[in-house]
Amino acid sequence: MHLTMLSRDMLARLSSEQEGPLVSLYMSLGEDGGVKGHEKRLGIMLAEAEKQLHAVGLSPKGCTQFLAPAKAHAASLDPAKGDRTLALLLSPSSFFSFTLPHSVADFLQIGAHFCIAPLLPYLHKNGECHILAVTKKHARLLHVTAQGMQEVAVDNMPRNFDETVAGDEVQK
Repeated sequence: MHLTMLSRDMLARLSSEQEGPLVSLYMSLGEDGGVKGHEKRLGIMLAEAEKQLHAVGLSPKGCTQFLAPAKAHAASLDPAKGDRTLALLLSPSSFFSFTLPHSVADFLQIGAHFCIAPLLPYLHKNGECHILAVTKKHARLLHVTAQGMQEVAVDNMPRNFDETVAGDEVQK
């Protein structure tokens, strides 16, 4: 699906996927290489995904079945459409394919959740959004556009969890 706008329902579905492992694959569709070149690069990325899936416990047959929809998708690549990035998100029971009109660096992640950050600019029509990213060690505000993500400097913003709760009593 050519992605121009991401619905909140689709975002919720992608964010709530829990049946793992989950594969997130983003591949740029630059003008070099043409269809055959893209098929070859996708094959290389899928071979790496297969290796990583095997490392997390999938059998060779299980890896082949898991990645079958993505391998079949390689035949439908058409960089002439003006798409700049192919996004494939796979779980044991789901397969999502998007083409994006902006470039994203090649990226492969096998994990407990999908990497959806490159899709977030399409959540709103103007292609921009903000993300508050908070972990125990870091807190950041990110401005996301079709061109990428940039950290936004915020005066007096706590930089981590300890600064956030400093001076507050925590009830147990």
